[in-house]
Amino acid sequence: MNTKIQLASAGVLLALNTPAWAENDIEKITVTAPRANSVVIESAAGSLTEPDAATWLEAIPGAGINRNGAITGIAQYRGLFGDRVSVKIDGHHIIGSGPNAMDTPLSYTAPILIDSMTAYRGIAPVYVGVDSLAGAIDVQMKQASFSPGLTAEIMASTHQQGEANNVAGIVNLGSKDHAVMLYGNSLEADNAEDANSRIIPSSFYDKQQFGFDYRTSKMGTSSGFSYHRTDTGVSGTAALPMDILYIKADRYDASGEFGIHDWTIDWALGHLNSKHGMDNHSHRANMMSSMFRLNTANAKSTDFMLTASDKTAFGELIIGVDGYISDHNSIITSDANPMFNIKNFYAVVDNRMGVFAHMDQQLSNSELALGIRVKQNHADAGDVSHHMAMMNSNIMQLQRNFNEANKSQTSTNIDLAANWQINWSKSSKLLLSAGVKQRAPSYQERYLWVPMQATGGLADGHTYIGDINLDSETAYQLNLGYSYQSATIQISPNVFYQQIDDYIQGVPSSNMAANMVGTMMSGAAPLQFANVDAKLYGFDMTAKWAVSKQWFINGTASYVRGERTDISDNLYRIAAPNIKLNANYAKGPWRAQLSWWLFAKQQNVSALNTESKCAGYGVIHTAVNYDFTNVNVEVGVKNLLDKAYASHIAGTNRVNMSQVVAGEKLPATGRDVYIRLHYWF
Repeated sequence: MNTKIQLASAGVLLALNTPAWAENDIEKITVTAPRANSVVIESAAGSLTEPDAATWLEAIPGAGINRNGAITGIAQYRGLFGDRVSVKIDGHHIIGSGPNAMDTPLSYTAPILIDSMTAYRGIAPVYVGVDSLAGAIDVQMKQASFSPGLTAEIMASTHQQGEANNVAGIVNLGSKDHAVMLYGNSLEADNAEDANSRIIPSSFYDKQQFGFDYRTSKMGTSSGFSYHRTDTGVSGTAALPMDILYIKADRYDASGEFGIHDWTIDWALGHLNSKHGMDNHSHRANMMSSMFRLNTANAKSTDFMLTASDKTAFGELIIGVDGYISDHNSIITSDANPMFNIKNFYAVVDNRMGVFAHMDQQLSNSELALGIRVKQNHADAGDVSHHMAMMNSNIMQLQRNFNEANKSQTSTNIDLAANWQINWSKSSKLLLSAGVKQRAPSYQERYLWVPMQATGGLADGHTYIGDINLDSETAYQLNLGYSYQSATIQISPNVFYQQIDDYIQGVPSSNMAANMVGTMMSGAAPLQFANVDAKLYGFDMTAKWAVSKQWFINGTASYVRGERTDISDNLYRIAAPNIKLNANYAKGPWRAQLSWWLFAKQQNVSALNTESKCAGYGVIHTAVNYDFTNVNVEVGVKNLLDKAYASHIAGTNRVNMSQVVAGEKLPATGRDVYIRLHYWF
């Protein structure tokens, strides 16, 4: 069990996850275990009506969502995103099947199943995951409860926009020593509209999830097994070259806890088998059948974790080993040409594992946490092929060079993290953090051998090629935080800085064969993943004020700047400075929230990625809840004033012949009225 100081923040249109909200329970700070007290963790809160759990991150300072589709949200934290952010569900690493992150880790859970979602603020401790260079997000799903008898909850919601519907249910049967939980969730929607009544292209989705969880506990030993099925049907991803046809994934998890003398042993073992299909013509206009493309991908991964913790004379000690092994394939064909066949990624292996030790020591007026992780990364790939290799000398050269290269790559990296919390008084604390974090290249960054846009969800419109011999990124990180808490006020500002050596980003390709192929395919030469130098710095803050027993105000502020340090340019897809304010009311069975989000314009864009600037905007959301006996009703309006705007980190439209011009930033949804019913017994 990880220690979590959870600073509960009312988030995006606060959803009701429990059946009651007391008048004197507006704000909570919960310490769940006496471990890692110097590590601050922010809790996310979100709406059960949203189709993508990634929306919960909008409640966390410094966090955001790179949205490439309605159910394809990529986690961003302090300007970094994708593989740089560790995302774990119930302690398991989730490895998606597609090369363009259409099935992001957070897409493998459903909002009704989330028991908690937390982000490690500042520099994440080494025990949180294999790669936590940008930070870490931990999702704990609901598990079978030992509460005696049969319990259940059912949730249903409908939205005006896209006529979106969401139905979910959980049934639990428990006894003293055994418990089983069954669940199901179904989501569907047509295309939504923006505030100018334009249809937002490829904003439709169709997704079902179901599974079970079994738990047993006896004499201090607990264990469990769960099965989760994700069955995504036709769903749009307008910021990518293709839409989802299907994602069929089976996930099996086993975990447990037991004691040996004074040691607590936690273990987990998981397996994910997923298949993914996508194309560029079934659900978007493509007038030339010669350009029809179908991409089928599959991935298998097995992850593991074993930790031991004990209180020693020097403090709380956590030691452990964790990691995953995975393999990937991606084949591109054409419905209009039986001869068309490209092995985009074939027999790719991406294995990452490590050992770590973390010590949390209580001093006279402070706590000191120190951690080290040593990790080994092994990557390899099979030979590739292209149906045009015999007819195009440049493609033949790229294919030959890749197949003849030594594709097996092994590296050893080290993570270090130190957090020192000084207790100035009962109400104020100072947090000093420093770390060194490393990340080995992703398989896309290494093994993308022919110009393609299979880039892990970058969605900048450029084609890329990889570099087998990329070095690992190394980030040198500093974080300074302060927190003050009284009976009615809480404030927690943080400033941060990190220098990243060998940062991996696309640069203009000097590979003449790739340039010729890229120009032939897309009209422009590709970018090539390369090691460059970068820095990120900024500020984020949470603040809360209990005005009275019925009213409290809370909010976050975030600013991040990302720059290349080897040339004069900005990093790509950095969230704009923003402030999010929430006024909350609670009395008896009633509670309500009015949210005002303000985003500044984003002028600091990447010239290399041909990124466009974005205007600033303000948007208002509101929601009202009422509790009946065993029933909660929520009515809400998102974008109350029907504001026309686009988030800077939203994707760029790739759908031709739509009301939103291709190349335009995808607009946000217009005014959306919704209602949600939540029943439990």
